[in-house]
Amino acid sequence: MVNLQIRVDDTLRDDAQKVAESMGMDLTTAVRVFLRQLVNENGMPFRPVAKGPATRGGEAAK
Repeated sequence: MVNLQIRVDDTLRDDAQKVAESMGMDLTTAVRVFLRQLVNENGMPFRPVAKGPATRGGEAAK
């Protein structure tokens, strides 16, 4: 086994930790689940999407 170090914003880490804990796991387990799914699906286990109305073209819909 290896240690994986990543740099993330404090707020992102805290928010992700709360979500993971609400699902009954710690953040380390959540990252392992993500990595396992990444391998199983041979790609991202979800479709990355920007939040909010400005998802394409950089401008919000008018």
